[in-house]
Amino acid sequence: MKKKSGRRKRIIGRETKYLLLYAGPAIIYMIVLTLYPIAYNFFLMFRNMDTQHFLNHEFVGLETIKTVLSEGIVGMAAYNTVFFTVMCTAIQFTVGFLFALLYHRKIKGAGFFKGLVLIGWLIPMTVTGLLFKFMFQTDTGVVNYLLMQSGLIDRPVQWLSQGGSALWTIILANCWVGIPFDMVLLSTGLSSIPENVMESASIDGANRMQRFFYITLPMLKPVMCSILVLGVIYTFKVFDLVVVITGGGPVNATQMLSTYSYQLAFREFNFSEASVVANLMFALLFFIGLAYLKFVRSDEVMS
Repeated sequence: MKKKSGRRKRIIGRETKYLLLYAGPAIIYMIVLTLYPIAYNFFLMFRNMDTQHFLNHEFVGLETIKTVLSEGIVGMAAYNTVFFTVMCTAIQFTVGFLFALLYHRKIKGAGFFKGLVLIGWLIPMTVTGLLFKFMFQTDTGVVNYLLMQSGLIDRPVQWLSQGGSALWTIILANCWVGIPFDMVLLSTGLSSIPENVMESASIDGANRMQRFFYITLPMLKPVMCSILVLGVIYTFKVFDLVVVITGGGPVNATQMLSTYSYQLAFREFNFSEASVVANLMFALLFFIGLAYLKFVRSDEVMS
């Protein structure tokens, strides 16, 4: 018995060494580049670190949080972020799903047009932002030119100088990037559905709509949930499109939580207030992640 227990201890010790050898770099990476920044960001939230108190910042409790919340800009930025995320996610998923269903049907030229749609996803975000900024310029933009030539408008529209139209311009630019992403993942999910299941349902008398609602959608449910969660996370932290197209203007009408945090930190050099906005983003995304995990676990229990 003693020999067996000693041998078991040696095996466990060897497995622990291998575990540390392989998982050690990942653990160090998580601590240094993930856990430490998050912890330090929460630390700054209760300090008064700015250009005047960079080295001798003091503990101020909740004063920094009260200051940020009383300014009002963070409320507008939070509303813009949530509205932007909801609208982009809904449009991207709906249009991407329609494209996936269209190109899943074996029609002539589907691969070519699918490749054209992917161009929007392949172009860097900053280039996409510049393209849409130039397209929606008041005097030299191609959008105003085409609308005036077609007789739909009499004079140029100031797309980027008005709050509502500027925000919708950014939404349109983000959807142009996100639609191909959703289309590719949904196309992969559609391809994974066995054809014999569809054929059996067709033989049993199920029409096309019945096969779609009772076979296609239930089998795509895990893929659809993953796409929606990824879409919300990626869209919620939008930064480069806003900075390039509007810079958060006009008059903070397109200010997001990410751009406002950047403005506080690297333009106004108020790092404590920037950490409050960043932690608000972290809290919202954290709860979204928890809701997704709860949904996945409940779905697994039901299945």
